[in-house]
Amino acid sequence: MDPIVRLGRGPLVVVAPHGGTSDRDLLEPPARPVRSNDLCTAELARHLAERVDGSLLANDALDRNHVDLNRIDEVSSRAPWLFERLAGMVDRAIAAHGRAEVVFVHGWHVVQPRCDVGVGARFEGPADAPLERLTVGPDYLAHRIEALRAACRRIGVDAAFGDRWPGAHSNNVLQVFRRHSERAFDGAAARLAAAARSGAVEAVQLELGAALRWPGPLRDAFVEAFAESLASHDAAPGDRSVHGGEERVLPDAPSEHRPFGLRLFDPAAGPSGLGLVAGVGPMPGGRRGGRLLLFPGSQRLVLFTGEQRGGATGSVGALRFEREQGGLRLRFEGPALAAPDGREHFRSERAQLRASVVPVSIDVRLHADEGGFGMVSGRVEIDGDRRTVEAAGFEGVPWGASSGEAHRVETRVAAAPDGRRGLSFRVRGGELAGLRHGAPGSAPEEIRGTALWPGPRPGAFVAEIEGGSLRCEPRCHLSWLRSGSEGRHALVTVGVLACGIDRESTGGGIFEHVEPRSATDRGPDRENTGLPAEVKVP
Repeated sequence: MDPIVRLGRGPLVVVAPHGGTSDRDLLEPPARPVRSNDLCTAELARHLAERVDGSLLANDALDRNHVDLNRIDEVSSRAPWLFERLAGMVDRAIAAHGRAEVVFVHGWHVVQPRCDVGVGARFEGPADAPLERLTVGPDYLAHRIEALRAACRRIGVDAAFGDRWPGAHSNNVLQVFRRHSERAFDGAAARLAAAARSGAVEAVQLELGAALRWPGPLRDAFVEAFAESLASHDAAPGDRSVHGGEERVLPDAPSEHRPFGLRLFDPAAGPSGLGLVAGVGPMPGGRRGGRLLLFPGSQRLVLFTGEQRGGATGSVGALRFEREQGGLRLRFEGPALAAPDGREHFRSERAQLRASVVPVSIDVRLHADEGGFGMVSGRVEIDGDRRTVEAAGFEGVPWGASSGEAHRVETRVAAAPDGRRGLSFRVRGGELAGLRHGAPGSAPEEIRGTALWPGPRPGAFVAEIEGGSLRCEPRCHLSWLRSGSEGRHALVTVGVLACGIDRESTGGGIFEHVEPRSATDRGPDRENTGLPAEVKVP
């Protein structure tokens, strides 16, 4: 392959190893684990290098599933040119400036505006750093990197030291630059290691959320923050001190037993209604994850995902749940990804490149009964499109009785057929079980019935429940492939639906369909989305 190469006058060398794209259908279960490419990192790396007049080595075409340019063994055996070109750029910078600064640009697969700073270990601040494990010196850490973190905080970007990605794995290319190491390398990698051990090279990896990688004002602000903190070519690192209240990475506060969640569809909010699915819950490793899905009409999708340690229980970045007397409040104020067609977004990396970063503001309150059903009121604003929400909604949906059998087809529905009463149920093997929510203050009652999912993709279906037939018609949805243990996969489809008892379709709700998949299964046939099969990357 031919990488993007730029030779700059400054000491900075910016490297983007994972900027290619995959052509595979991401809804088809893979025969072996698949690595996601770090979309938009090649373009971002180019902007960073140009802004600081640094050198650039960026992969903008090669799928990392063919060769992973951030793995020492794969580079050494299959792409030695990477070490050779990088060593040449580093030698050139040292000859001109007496030092080189190497910055690897990666993508963190969250939308949240986060910059995880990897220098070989996870720690709270420079005073806690295990220097013997790092790929930078103490002065560079305390001044240049702290300046970058402070500049990030000023633009609303959380920048921690290796919170998720410390760059500590022995096969990570960053480890070539570990200062206190006796590990042996060959060829150009040995030259890079020797320069780092002599103190002439500082090496950092930045893992960046999508809001910092996709084009937009926040990415522009990050480029300026990067330049402000790392582009002072003439001053020695020790000449600057950084103050400004470091944000410490604190242990998680005790979490509530059940995660926070909210689901609703308001048919009257905007020309095509508005669906909302949001949740915050525990993740492995002491972190919390957050997800927000907005369905603003047609097949459009607005998406936020994030994760973090510490902070207030019920919050992940800009996504915040708060308990209030008699209910729950959801607020969000920050960037999200807007996709023109949710059906395609998780199907291919090229479709994901069609998304754009937009500002989103949400403030809604749910006044719920003991079963988590009630009325939601407030506002949702997406890229200047403001909508008032007055609809029924569900907190932490109780889907109903479960058989406890894993890896079975399952459909879940949370709906308000007439905008006042609620139904929440799951369907397995055609058998329906769940709850009917009545007037505010009344306890929900159990329901039974039958229903049948229409086929390989969402379509109209009828749930026969005691008291009438619930007619459901999906309006818009998204699908993704969820990986589980022992190589198992499930195709998950989430969306909004219009519904009503018998022939009265005046209400709406949220559905989720889970279908186990194996490596021998093909993904569902591509729907007629109006999008081309491939989109040229600009």
